Amino acid sequence: MSGLSFSDLFIRCSYCAKPISKFQRTIDHVIPVSKGGTEDVNNKVWSCRSCNQKKKDLLPREWLQVLEEEYSKTKHKNQLDKIKKQINSILKYAGK
Repeated sequence: MSGLSFSDLFIRCSYCAKPISKFQRTIDHVIPVSKGGTEDVNNKVWSCRSCNQKKKDLLPREWLQVLEEEYSKTKHKNQLDKIKKQINSILKYAGK
């Protein structure tokens, strides 16, 4: 496994917790810059391309509402609960 770093192997999306390759990972602003978020490292998280595109410039609480609607249709309540905990953890760490 030469040429791969630890972070290349173990990065997960901060929103859906799925593993993401270095080609699919993006950096998302937890609080979008367009809504007063900063470029501070505490306002940035790894995100898969899919979650980042769906989140757009939504605030975390707005993003949770979208996810709740999406997951209520698929009956994956356990996954939604994990995502809520993850987002709340991000907000707590970011001091939001």
